[in-house]
Amino acid sequence: MSRGRNWLRVVAIGAGVLTLTLVLVALRFPWDRFTPMVEEVASQAAGRPIQIERIEIALSTIGPSLVASGVSVPVGPGPPIRFDVIYARPAFAFDWLQGAPLFRLRATGPALGFDGLAGTLRITGRAESADVMGLPWPGSPMANGAVTANLDLRFEASTLIGSASLEGRDGALFPPSLPVAVPYDRLTGELVLSTAGIELAPLRLEGPMLTAHTTGNIQIAAGGAASAGLALEVLLERVDPTLASLAGAGGQSLAAGRRLTVSGTASRPIVR
Repeated sequence: MSRGRNWLRVVAIGAGVLTLTLVLVALRFPWDRFTPMVEEVASQAAGRPIQIERIEIALSTIGPSLVASGVSVPVGPGPPIRFDVIYARPAFAFDWLQGAPLFRLRATGPALGFDGLAGTLRITGRAESADVMGLPWPGSPMANGAVTANLDLRFEASTLIGSASLEGRDGALFPPSLPVAVPYDRLTGELVLSTAGIELAPLRLEGPMLTAHTTGNIQIAAGGAASAGLALEVLLERVDPTLASLAGAGGQSLAAGRRLTVSGTASRPIVR
């Protein structure tokens, strides 16, 4: 009996030593040599050139994670989104059986953070920006404020389709035809993405000067966000007298209960 316990003890000690050795080897291995290969794989999956400064491996109780530092992701004609650190590990999903790798990602950066799943077929999770001014979105009507988005998107024929629930807080908008930014306390909306564009269902703004909601769709153009076609209807629920006066001086009539139509493009909207 004593001999059996001693044998188990020897096995346990040996397993512990082997595990510790593997951990030390994994931590000291020059994983950064794989940076070009990881950049290539990530770029192919994203369909755009992704740059990574350094690759490392981190070990935890749930297994190893790939740690990418200094990651730049181009999103359009403007500057790329930069992430300080992205933690990635394989996700347990049937996507792998379809030949589509899926990873559990946790990313942090100065303009945007993300926590969820990402792969060649879908993106699911929560994105958050503490200040939309830091996002590379040329021509954005959002002046400032924090925004979060719950994403449930997938790729079909190289097009993202699905839905995104948005919530903005303590920010401001530059509505077309108005000479001043309009502050808001809360901005919420459900976006439905399809091959035809983006449908707003609806987008609601609540603030001290204006309460309104917007429905309609945005046609994505090859020229980027600034060239996107607009077909929107805005219902004004409440308008502050000062804002109405400023709008009137600029030739735009704003009043509670009025419906406005917005056409043209994101860079040249036409309001009637």
